[in-house]
Amino acid sequence: MKSKLLLLLTILTIFTSCLHAEQLLKSRQVEGISSFSKETYTSTAGQTTFDLVNPYKIAGHKLLVYVNGVYQSETLYSQASPTRIIFNDGLLADWKVDFVNYSEASKVTTKEFDTTAGQQTFTLTTPIYDNVQVYVNGIWQDPTSYTINSSYSVTIGTPRGASETVTFITN
Repeated sequence: MKSKLLLLLTILTIFTSCLHAEQLLKSRQVEGISSFSKETYTSTAGQTTFDLVNPYKIAGHKLLVYVNGVYQSETLYSQASPTRIIFNDGLLADWKVDFVNYSEASKVTTKEFDTTAGQQTFTLTTPIYDNVQVYVNGIWQDPTSYTINSSYSVTIGTPRGASETVTFITN
């Protein structure tokens, strides 16, 4: 019974994250982006390589990748060329893959942290100008679950476990 409840909660969390990610993509991803393009693909079984129509800038992290609405850390794929993404592991059939490429002029930055046990506070290297999105292990976090302490510091309400990935997308 306990494992079924845990599975149901996990599915509900992923579903909520997918809905939020879709809303963000429809609302121009993050406030302040001056220009972006979004390409959506449906994976085939075992697919790792995606050839994009619109080139993106490899340096400067100007590409956001979502699989079934869940943000993908840059450690899960490689950027082989300005139009080719290769995932480390094959995807399952019929997964929705979104590639959001934003302009060089935008202030959007991404920063990933590998947590230590009990870590709650994170110091960013670039300021939060207008907005921040927080993802823990790819799952979007509701803004009520963290506090922006300053333009360079965010505290998450729940202490994180060791070796979790916390990602901040800021502008």
